Amino acid sequence: MKPVIEFEEDANHPRQNYRVKPMPNDPIKLLVAGREMEIIDLSVKGVAFRYAGETKQPSYPIELLISVGRRYRVACELRIVRHQDDMVSGVFEALSARDETVLNKLVMALQRRDIREATKRKDDN
Repeated sequence: MKPVIEFEEDANHPRQNYRVKPMPNDPIKLLVAGREMEIIDLSVKGVAFRYAGETKQPSYPIELLISVGRRYRVACELRIVRHQDDMVSGVFEALSARDETVLNKLVMALQRRDIREATKRKDDN
């Protein structure tokens, strides 16, 4: 019997709530107000990252630099929704249709990688 995988889905934005955890060698960088941050997880709707300082503004300009086949630059505002300890979570604001498509492809590629690796680990055991 195949395992059942369930995701929380937003009826208005199916699949966009699924978060992936990039690996250190994945071809993606996050710049918040020009400073590179460590990504905790990423979805098409937003990102969580590590930052020990204060977030004094409600939103910040961000850039996601992605190299998958070619280089992409996703730039938008990130509205901060939570800052607890050294973890900051935010929602992308005013994301273009092209940038949303790029993020969708990236999240799906990372999902496929995670599934392949989990299957390989299972087969190795």
